[in-house]
Amino acid sequence: MLQYEWIVGSQYKPMELAKSDWATIRKSPPWAIDSWGLGCLIYEIFTGLKLSKTEELRNTTNSIPKVSMP
Repeated sequence: MLQYEWIVGSQYKPMELAKSDWATIRKSPPWAIDSWGLGCLIYEIFTGLKLSKTEELRNTTNSIPKVSMP
């Protein structure tokens, strides 16, 4: 992760990675960064738009449908 973080576009980086907060990243579960990437993918699939900046993920209430569980 430390060697290849430059490969990930800035719009897809979680804030900890963008700020190079390696202490927090080390304390986080190993799947945390992958989960963030999955969230970015889900956003792009449901909106049909390419994510241009991380701040767009703050308002997802109307773009990602809710599923009701019985």
